[in-house]
Amino acid sequence: MVALPIGGQAQVTGTSRPISVGLVVSKTGRLSETGQGFINGFEMALEEVNSQLSDVSLRFIVEDDQSTIEGATAAYNKLIHEDGVPVILGVYTSTMVRAVFPIAQENEVVAISPTSAARGLSAIGDFVFRVALTVDSLIPGSVKLTREKLGYERVATMYQSMDVFSQSSDEVLKSAFSENGVEVLTTETFETGAMDLSEQFSRIVALNPDAIFVSAISAGRTQALIDGGQHGIPILMPLLTMDEVERAGEAAEGAISFTYWSSTGNVPANRAFVENYMTKYGAAPGRFAAVSYATVHILAKAIADAQSPDSHAIRDALAQIENLDTILGSFSFDANGDAVYDPAVLIVKDGKFEVFDTKTALATIGETNESGVAGKAVFTQIGDNIKLVVSLANASAGEHAVHIHATGDCSAPDGTSAGGHWNPTGVAHGKWGEGEFHLGDIGNMTVDDQGMGKIALTTNLWEMNTGSDIDIVGKAIIVHAGADDFVSQPSGNAGARIGCGVIELGQ
Repeated sequence: MVALPIGGQAQVTGTSRPISVGLVVSKTGRLSETGQGFINGFEMALEEVNSQLSDVSLRFIVEDDQSTIEGATAAYNKLIHEDGVPVILGVYTSTMVRAVFPIAQENEVVAISPTSAARGLSAIGDFVFRVALTVDSLIPGSVKLTREKLGYERVATMYQSMDVFSQSSDEVLKSAFSENGVEVLTTETFETGAMDLSEQFSRIVALNPDAIFVSAISAGRTQALIDGGQHGIPILMPLLTMDEVERAGEAAEGAISFTYWSSTGNVPANRAFVENYMTKYGAAPGRFAAVSYATVHILAKAIADAQSPDSHAIRDALAQIENLDTILGSFSFDANGDAVYDPAVLIVKDGKFEVFDTKTALATIGETNESGVAGKAVFTQIGDNIKLVVSLANASAGEHAVHIHATGDCSAPDGTSAGGHWNPTGVAHGKWGEGEFHLGDIGNMTVDDQGMGKIALTTNLWEMNTGSDIDIVGKAIIVHAGADDFVSQPSGNAGARIGCGVIELGQ
């Protein structure tokens, strides 16, 4: 007999022998930094599950894949042919999963990868399952959300070559960009173990993208943050983890992660998991601990429903799991054995992940004085900070002053309807960040020989849609024919107005 108590913990009765479950983790090698997180989550869940059992317990047989395909293959073969386990949990990377899932399928042993996210790997057969969201489930909605909030139109991508997940992620990103009208300017690659990505980022930055998307695993994500975070361009990474953020330090600030679990997730079981994990291990859980913990509870539910330790019965029960309450949210498997639940989009703020929640304001810059210029200004508020990115096309090469003006009116052909500089604090005109300056004194944009230019600024001196004196909504962005000298009063002697756009609150 099998019963399932409240909370999703399995209770199996009617037999006296333990059920052996194989674990394959990276205890040594280049991925060993991930191994302890997996083990902690597995063991914590095992204790909870076994505390609910009467005559039966689960026990783990742990094997080290040595962070290699060969090690993973050897571990799977040992667990199947020597230990005779009906279920194996692991491995970490999609590259290894591609090698070991066929072994499990051929031998009719259930295999569950907690973390593999490359597309298509579960479709090889009915004994293989994945708990992490695949890139097909994770990326399209995350791209749609972040594009709506950040307003990116021209992006660059970078991925870790010879890694199955990274290649798959880059493919799905590009498909999502195509569906959302986003132009991909270039794609860079790097090899596993690369310790310097500065050349790749230099080539990307020269193209002036609105955002950079990096697909990599573990150390590759950390290195990309270290080398790419200094350029002031938003970096977005599928499955960025807190461990990687901590290793990258200040370079990770503002990075955005598309992921499947957050410690701040508003699910009762998740809040309890985080608290219990911190009590047990003295540190906050990471994504690997969370997903391995969830995997054991999902398996326990299947064993309870199967009323049997037989791999065929467990397979059938896993396939039937639908809307199970877990720390990941309401969890189901689709017809291919891939997970279905809601993803999370997180942003690094003050060195910690927060739910990505922004307000935006936009200004479409049109020509004045028959200049022919066109562009946009995107204001993005995250927490107390507002980031402004102004991009321009069809302008003459050289420096052009960019200011916020007091009146949101671009009706006059020469732009004078926008009024004078926005100066709510009533101080002298100057250079941003040096002595006195108007809150509308953005600075000088450099336009290249192709007529393209961009300037960015992040500040906590503005507000958005508050109705206060320092609210930027309802003002105007003005681009001038010349450079601001930062001295002449009241506006820097920047010449005629060649572009104007009214700042309006985004949707």
